Amino acid sequence: MAPSTKTLYEALNSTTRDEITDDDNDSGDRCCCDCGCQNRRRALERRLPASTILFFVLAVCTIAACAFALGVKSYLRISQPVIPLGADPWGLVPQGVGQPASWRSFYNDSRDPYWMDEDTFDNLDVIRRVVRRLKWLQNYLLSKWAATNIRANGQKTRYRDWGGRENVLPSYHGSTPTEVFGIRSFHQIHCIIVMVEDYGLRLHGEPSQWTPGHVMHCINTMRQLTQCMADATPISLVHGAEKHLGDGQQMWCRDFDGLRRWANAPERGLRYAIISPPGAKDVYDEIWPYPGDSGLPANLW
Repeated sequence: MAPSTKTLYEALNSTTRDEITDDDNDSGDRCCCDCGCQNRRRALERRLPASTILFFVLAVCTIAACAFALGVKSYLRISQPVIPLGADPWGLVPQGVGQPASWRSFYNDSRDPYWMDEDTFDNLDVIRRVVRRLKWLQNYLLSKWAATNIRANGQKTRYRDWGGRENVLPSYHGSTPTEVFGIRSFHQIHCIIVMVEDYGLRLHGEPSQWTPGHVMHCINTMRQLTQCMADATPISLVHGAEKHLGDGQQMWCRDFDGLRRWANAPERGLRYAIISPPGAKDVYDEIWPYPGDSGLPANLW
């Protein structure tokens, strides 16, 4: 049976002519939109290489600036010499003097001329003999009691005051007209001598030439040395509880003997003799012409 005309030609209820027209208009709008997007995309594509180049240049400049800053910082750090602890930062004493640091044994016997036996304070005669030996080492092998000096020889050097400001360090003179500079480690040896002599004499009821203020200055000098050095080396009772902490252990040290040899050179060294009578306040006189080195007298041990 043939289909009816109504079945073949029945209009769709959901579609109108106006809607068809609107669909045509929408199709045109989409075309225009696509064209606009394409134009913007083409413009963006034209600008993209320039933006990429600009970003690359900025990145390179940033990296270069950072590298330059780090390089300058590293150069400044490298170009500024590292001053070893204990060396003269101003160069009056060359930095190589007292270097290199090395392991050193401080023996508890006459192998170390500065050694003092533990029973030194038991006997007044022993105290006086030990003090004479130390003063001989300090005054004749080295220089003057007050700071163990070197001749200034017209040289200039500097120092930092407690406020951190740099100033010219003036030379000074003691009991003689010679202008001198003190050396800190030799002054510390002087302070050890002062403390040993003062305590030993007072322990046995003898008068001391050192005032309490001078002794306390020396105690503070040794305290400052300890705080400044801040030696972090571990120590223990390696020889048992009957001995002392640190006995039998080497120490990592600068070359004290090398510093002493440099200070003893005839062009800068000084020698003093004690000209006051035994028991009186020490009075020193410079030995001139400059004598040569000599060994420690046997009667001082």
